[in-house]
Amino acid sequence: MLKKIFNDLKTSYLGFLEFISFSIETFHKFATFYKQTNVSSLVLLRQILFTGYEALTLVLVLATAISGLLLSQFGSLLINLGQEQLFYSIFVKAITCEIACVLTAFLIVARSAPAIATELANMNVNQEIELIDSIGISPVSYLVIPRMIGVTVSCVVLTIYFNIASYLGGWLIANYLNPLPFSSYINSILKTISIADFAQTIIKSLVFGILISLISTYHGFQVKKAITQVPQRTIKAVVYCLSSIIIFNVIISLMFAIL
Repeated sequence: MLKKIFNDLKTSYLGFLEFISFSIETFHKFATFYKQTNVSSLVLLRQILFTGYEALTLVLVLATAISGLLLSQFGSLLINLGQEQLFYSIFVKAITCEIACVLTAFLIVARSAPAIATELANMNVNQEIELIDSIGISPVSYLVIPRMIGVTVSCVVLTIYFNIASYLGGWLIANYLNPLPFSSYINSILKTISIADFAQTIIKSLVFGILISLISTYHGFQVKKAITQVPQRTIKAVVYCLSSIIIFNVIISLMFAIL
């Protein structure tokens, strides 16, 4: 039993070191990405299209529904009790600092992480990545960096879009259930939100986008010859992405709380 635990810990440790090495190589190659051919740019645009543009409707519905429920269920109660400013403080912190960035990252994980890991894994099984390497093209520069940039840009833009949709769409639902003047609502939001709140959501979305792309591509590259490894690595990519998002969300939130 102890031997099995030791072997598992050893495997996890070696895997973590490989991931760190892979991440360092990716950031090193990132500095020369602008020199790549138009093919890499096409991969980048396709990644932004799939991860960002095609998720706009889903983000809009989710953001509107969540903020509308918060406003209609808790907003009217606290406002009627004379705690209007307290409600807006909680509402802004919840949406901007936590819900928007975390749920957006979760949506990207659900849609893009399995797709990226599976695509790269299948390319590895079919020896396509080996072929790319053999003709002098870096697989990291050609396959990883465009996906990292695409996922990260999409994560940041979708997070900002989630915030806007939350505040505007949520008011529409809340106003339908319990009339709420738009001018007083938006003024209360603008008075409550701060630069630190905006900075926190941007930093989190940047970190989450980088983590999702690196973890997904890393696990896709880890598949060697067996097609049976593809679903295993895909599941691991999703699990590690979700775990990393939760851990780093707590870390960044604590850092802003301390500062």
